Amino acid sequence: MEGTQTLSVRTLLALSWVLKPLFEIFTDCVPFLCGYHRRPYIMLGWLVCAASLFSTYFIDLPEPFFKDRSLVGTPLVQLSAEQRQTINIDAPNHGGLYVMFMSVATVGYVLADVAADALTREIARDHFGVAGPEEDEVFAPVVTKFRYLSMLATFLLMGRRARRSFQKCFKEIWDLFHNRAINKVILFRFLGGIFGGISATAVNPVAFYWAGVQPLNDNVVSFVATAAVIIGLSYANKRKWNINYRQLIIGANVVIIVLDCGVTMLTIWDVVRSQWLWIGLPVMEAIPSGLDYVIFTVVLGEIADPGMEQTMSSLVTAVSFLAGPFGLMLSKYLDAQFSLTNQDLMLDTTHVRTHATLTFLLAYFYQLSSLGWLLVLPRHASEAREWKKRSGTSTWSGVALVLLLLVAFLWTTAVHILSVNASTACLKVAGGDGC
Repeated sequence: MEGTQTLSVRTLLALSWVLKPLFEIFTDCVPFLCGYHRRPYIMLGWLVCAASLFSTYFIDLPEPFFKDRSLVGTPLVQLSAEQRQTINIDAPNHGGLYVMFMSVATVGYVLADVAADALTREIARDHFGVAGPEEDEVFAPVVTKFRYLSMLATFLLMGRRARRSFQKCFKEIWDLFHNRAINKVILFRFLGGIFGGISATAVNPVAFYWAGVQPLNDNVVSFVATAAVIIGLSYANKRKWNINYRQLIIGANVVIIVLDCGVTMLTIWDVVRSQWLWIGLPVMEAIPSGLDYVIFTVVLGEIADPGMEQTMSSLVTAVSFLAGPFGLMLSKYLDAQFSLTNQDLMLDTTHVRTHATLTFLLAYFYQLSSLGWLLVLPRHASEAREWKKRSGTSTWSGVALVLLLLVAFLWTTAVHILSVNASTACLKVAGGDGC
């Protein structure tokens, strides 16, 4: 599949997290006929996930693009007539169906995860007396332990719960959008996330054809990146988050972009092409990304009313996972003017390298521009509390923000679905050259 399509694949597999606030409302306010709120949703989520993955077993596995592995990375124009017979030109057209099944599987996974997280919090609060996320120093170290206990409690401890008012659940979320201070931070976080989400559409083909990155090694390094995020958050937690948010995020992002740019240029211009050098960057990139996410949650948590921390966390997740895909969608339009198809990258000419360089530099420019959202971010937790005292409410701004996020979600989903579908991938709206 082309670079624009692989970006869409990555997007569709992450868009399910935008539904997290909606899933939380359902698990809280819409019990099954048996009266249970958590167990049925956990089971339903995993059933949907398992059924989607199991369904892929019945799909005929197409032959790969390069039937002869020794020809991988060789442009078609350099192949002999006999070698061309081993090429399956139709292979990329079969990827869309797999992506759809995988996307449905992630919806089921997110539903199960939301219900399981809620169950973990209930057990921690009701059976072990742990207050919750507002007491980070106590809550964070024991979350993992309670996850294992919640597996047992799912079937032994948790009984029927009184149904919460559906209207009350929606009112809690509306109260957040209704608040001017929260409204302002969410809006600029969304806009900043769009700029930060802009990427070079050729990033995946460059990693495969030029850096030689193998999927297994890439996944192994992702676990190391997760550990790096945990270490970074532990450091910030020890400081009681009494740090300058702006300086921390700006400093971390600038350093990472400079390092990323250096490695990318070395790879593009064939100075050093190593998969370990290429996949080592996500470990460092994960730290500012994780800090950015948590700091945003902390700021909004200081502004929101007590007891709304979990709802705020869900909202942060939804906005973050919506802004990035929207930025990737814009990347398709920005990079459509450059010659960066898979066949172009296989040729590896100076012309192609120049185009690749320009797209990456353009992405870095927008990523640096995304730091402008920090101008509306409080510098410290105490300043965030001052915002809360001065904030008012606005119905019109709340409605406008909700409509903006809804339209962005629908448009982003539609564009990325069109991009992975074989018959519509050529449309300009999907990032193609036109049908």
